[in-house]
Amino acid sequence: MQRRTLVSAAVIAAVGLTASVAVADPAPVPPAAPTEVTVSLSAALLAKKDEIGERDLAELRSDLKDTVTRALARHQGGALHATKVALVIEDAKPNRPTFAEMARRPGLSMQSISLGGAKVTGQVTGADGKVSPLSVSYYSTTLYDVIAAATWSDAYRAFDRVGDAVVSGRLDQR
Repeated sequence: MQRRTLVSAAVIAAVGLTASVAVADPAPVPPAAPTEVTVSLSAALLAKKDEIGERDLAELRSDLKDTVTRALARHQGGALHATKVALVIEDAKPNRPTFAEMARRPGLSMQSISLGGAKVTGQVTGADGKVSPLSVSYYSTTLYDVIAAATWSDAYRAFDRVGDAVVSGRLDQR
């Protein structure tokens, strides 16, 4: 029995060695060009600049761009093989007070919570040149979801959904 096992192991090793020698590595595939992701703010959101604060608006733009860029990089451009993604943050509501709100109202506490979220629209251009509209929004519906939230937790959740939508090709998620 032991001899048969040794022979079988030797045969498997020889076949495996032969197979690994016989199979040639495919030609390396050059990495796809990075997808161009742009993010802007709607006129309605810019009108709230004094209320929300420029710092937080810049953070939202940066986070949405980074989230979508990382999602596309992880999935090699996604189902649409996107070459360009142009996004507009239409609306954003914080779960906790922003720095600008805290500065304007000294009695306001960071422990204050509210229902937050965001709406993002835009266009995704696929490798074939087809331009597809995108609309994704997420708003919390109960304070139960907000208890341990940071200032923009629900907006970030909406941004994650935007990244998933761009990658999956399901661009209309309200």
